[in-house]
Amino acid sequence: MCVAEALSLGTPAVCLRRGGPPEIAKDWPSDLSACVLSTTREQTVRRMAVAIDGFLHSPPPVLQSALLPRRSYETEILHAYDVAADRIGNPK
Repeated sequence: MCVAEALSLGTPAVCLRRGGPPEIAKDWPSDLSACVLSTTREQTVRRMAVAIDGFLHSPPPVLQSALLPRRSYETEILHAYDVAADRIGNPK
């Protein structure tokens, strides 16, 4: 969720291209995030450094208000709880 919080404030995020962060980053403008391919330790560190340097060289503008994601995480989380509660109440 730290990726979502950073992106909602317009803060660039650099993450590995695995797990949840890239999925979250898809919901904000692509110029605010860099999802780095993880291979060897040295290559991964170099890719992350290049991504960070890119944001330092061309930082995004400072926002006056928060950015909203393309989909509502509140709705997604509440739906997930409803599905889980339904499974508990109606086991297969």
